[in-house]
Amino acid sequence: MSVFQSQDRLRLKRLRSEKAIQLAMQNRWDEAAELNRQILELFPNDVDTHNRLGKALLELGRYGEAREAYEQASHLDPSSTIAQKNLQRLATLIEEEAPALPPSPLDPRLFIEESGRTAVTTLVGLGRPEVLAKLTAGDQLKLKVAGSAVQVLDLTDEAVGQIEPRLAQRLIRLLEMGNQYSAAITSTDEQSTRAILR
Repeated sequence: MSVFQSQDRLRLKRLRSEKAIQLAMQNRWDEAAELNRQILELFPNDVDTHNRLGKALLELGRYGEAREAYEQASHLDPSSTIAQKNLQRLATLIEEEAPALPPSPLDPRLFIEESGRTAVTTLVGLGRPEVLAKLTAGDQLKLKVAGSAVQVLDLTDEAVGQIEPRLAQRLIRLLEMGNQYSAAITSTDEQSTRAILR
């Protein structure tokens, strides 16, 4: 009988975890945070759930609570690179409980490279560390032509960086021909920030 109960608990955890991931993909961060808390009531030592809770709280701008979730994940699994990386990002943020960036729907197609239709580039001339610390993979970006450069801005118009010059020249020509592009963060850390253009 206990084997069946154990299997039911694991099945419940799996279903709730999948739902929490779906909520995060839809930028429904309050609901994602609540569902991850519910999972932790049943499975308090689940590292992945602590990391997901940290992500939801980070997106909500609740940095103190996010730090606690990531610290718990790191305590449970000191090799958790997700927790370590996000704790470093949180250390860079200046204000506790600062407003989060406005949510933007995550389009999974942004991360699929198509030859001739997408480009992944490492940004140059990066913005302020506290601006970069708020960014995560999937965050949408704006492109702005400024002379011979293409500036990359977040959704609050803060400077994230610039497209490297050779790609910027090609991009400016294509924009002048009427092409339109979407851009999003693919990865960011204290050394580099990469974006995908589609």
